[in-house]
Amino acid sequence: SVPPDLVVSADKGQLQQAMLNLILNALAAMPEGGSLSMNIDLSSEGKAMIYIKDSGRGISRDMQSRIFETFLTGNSEGVGLGLAISKRILRSHEGDLELVDTGAEGTTFRLTLPLADS
Repeated sequence: SVPPDLVVSADKGQLQQAMLNLILNALAAMPEGGSLSMNIDLSSEGKAMIYIKDSGRGISRDMQSRIFETFLTGNSEGVGLGLAISKRILRSHEGDLELVDTGAEGTTFRLTLPLADS
């Protein structure tokens, strides 16, 4: 169970940017609407894990292994920086960003961040 007073160790502005990039990608994957959810859990190593899940069209197999590359985009309106920047932000905070699942039912990403020192 996640404590109600959970605090992660991160720069607020950078974390907002990383999450905004993921949310904008999710919305682009659901042009006719859909659902977007965020859940928080704790890892066995005591890190916060934030799951962002959409009900969009998923990421094609050929793009899955390359989604964190700079300038790779599956959207004609995008420039392909969002996921690359988000991953760099998370790694600079001793965390990570990973693709957990994708398919016809949607896509789930996991952001991992260390907890703040108490």
